[in-house]
Amino acid sequence: MIIYPDTNIIVCIEKGELSLEQIKEHFGTDELILPYSDGHLYETDTMSAYGDFTKEQLLAVRFSVLDHISHEIWLTTRTKQIKKLSKPSEEAYKLICDYPDVERIKQGFEKNMPEEARKIFRKVTGLEQNVINHMAPSDIVDHLNKQLAEAGMGKFTDFVAEWEEQMKQTGEISRYDRIAMYFGLLDLMGFYKDKATEKSDFARMWDSNHADYAVETDGFLSRDKRARKKAELTYFLLGIQTPVYEI
Repeated sequence: MIIYPDTNIIVCIEKGELSLEQIKEHFGTDELILPYSDGHLYETDTMSAYGDFTKEQLLAVRFSVLDHISHEIWLTTRTKQIKKLSKPSEEAYKLICDYPDVERIKQGFEKNMPEEARKIFRKVTGLEQNVINHMAPSDIVDHLNKQLAEAGMGKFTDFVAEWEEQMKQTGEISRYDRIAMYFGLLDLMGFYKDKATEKSDFARMWDSNHADYAVETDGFLSRDKRARKKAELTYFLLGIQTPVYEI
């Protein structure tokens, strides 16, 4: 059984709050692999030294955990499409050359729509009440269409069509593009909205990245409720059958 772990699962294992044995027991199997991905490595690179720990020491611990839970199975898009390779995580880490710097992470997507504008949007459309958080997935799009139309904002499906048209300008739309699009739009609509910080947009990009990798496995495991709920709804909207688990 191959289950894709969100980074928060890896951090919990590092801290001793969760063990591989507990996860195996949760899924009822001793034959369990938790692969690591490019997404995990990107997030690993953001770790900063603290206390008596250097970044090199923190990296060594992370690589050890990744190799232990993954059996050195690496999901990567280094070849354009997601491929499953066998490689120690430290070696894979050294192959990635485009780690984002601090300024790029802070910038996120704020340049496209500042957080204050997002708040105003949700207030004008009546979406700040988070009603959709408690609705069945099959009812959410119709509700969003109605709310937006009543506010003179078109429809949710219009937003989706516009984003897809913009993405087509840069080439073929991938599954990851669509997953990231829905994660971003759903957050804008107030669906299990992430707490706004200078890193939240970038963090959401990684959440959608993990959700995409998880499609290649038997399920997505996360302790982040917002990420789980966005993944569940996005999978539903895209007709993806991958289950989402918590532990």
